[in-house]
Amino acid sequence: MLGFTDLAGKTFLDIGSGSGLFSLAAMQLGAEVVSFNYDAESVECARELKRRYFPGDSRWRIERGSVLSREYIESLGRFDIVLFVGGLHHTGAMYRALDNGAVPVKVSGQPFISLYNDQGTWSRIWEWEKKTYNQFHVHCDSRCVAVYDRHGIEPPVGLSARPESFGLRQVLDRVFTKERAWHESLA
Repeated sequence: MLGFTDLAGKTFLDIGSGSGLFSLAAMQLGAEVVSFNYDAESVECARELKRRYFPGDSRWRIERGSVLSREYIESLGRFDIVLFVGGLHHTGAMYRALDNGAVPVKVSGQPFISLYNDQGTWSRIWEWEKKTYNQFHVHCDSRCVAVYDRHGIEPPVGLSARPESFGLRQVLDRVFTKERAWHESLA
């Protein structure tokens, strides 16, 4: 897809790296890699891949960061290849994410962007969810919070606390009911 069979001597930025599989592939092809994701569990997953396949290799740097932070993006430097696969549309501010994602591409560099296509109602649901997520800075998606809240269960360590601590109570009350699934409330 990128038109390269070897990435030796290339710098590679993986925006929203998720589990780190694309970063791992870039490392295997010889690139110097920077991976980042907003989700701490994804960052840990990528670190585990590095520990298993490239332990101690300084050519692969993995960080927790946000594509929505212009200051953070500018601090990363410039790259030959910038990969935005499957994450920018989840930010709730896709155009800002795209603008920021273009910043680290070298003048002679190559961005590679992949966005999901429009799935009609399901896309509207995801759009609402991601905007809500970003507006209230929740640390897990609204479905997750609602499920824990509905059953009176405290979320596992690492997930956000009860939704009322984030001002989501009114939003969740309007969307989630005990009689219907979350997606039926939005249809």
